[in-house]
Amino acid sequence: MMKLKFALCVIGIGVCLLGCTPKEQKLKPTGRTALKQEEGPKSLLAALKQLTEHAETINKAFTSNKPDDAHHSLHDVGQMLKCIPELAEDLSDEKKEVVKKSVAELFECFGALDDAMHGGTDTPYSKVGERITAALAGLKTATE
Repeated sequence: MMKLKFALCVIGIGVCLLGCTPKEQKLKPTGRTALKQEEGPKSLLAALKQLTEHAETINKAFTSNKPDDAHHSLHDVGQMLKCIPELAEDLSDEKKEVVKKSVAELFECFGALDDAMHGGTDTPYSKVGERITAALAGLKTATE
């Protein structure tokens, strides 16, 4: 029985680590600021729209001194950012590079905020807010 539980645990972890494939994996809502769709975004434009909504929620939470209100959005953003490079596969190499840099910047900024919420290095929103806005603008140019 113990071997069966261990095997199921290993399989479960493996499935979680496979990554995001929009056609196969459904993103589950994680709270009141959860992804608006049961499935991940089907296009880069849809991902950008949802990402922008989450960024606005996060901005409002931190600038209102209620960072806990951003908790679910920060986790949802991480899942979305993992999906975006696959959604950008049909773009030109130049636009793919913009997407790659923007996603890396957003991972770093949102990751710093999430880390601060979980007892890591304190990162004030004012330190990353403009960087988030610029990275979102970069993603937007890649969709045009």
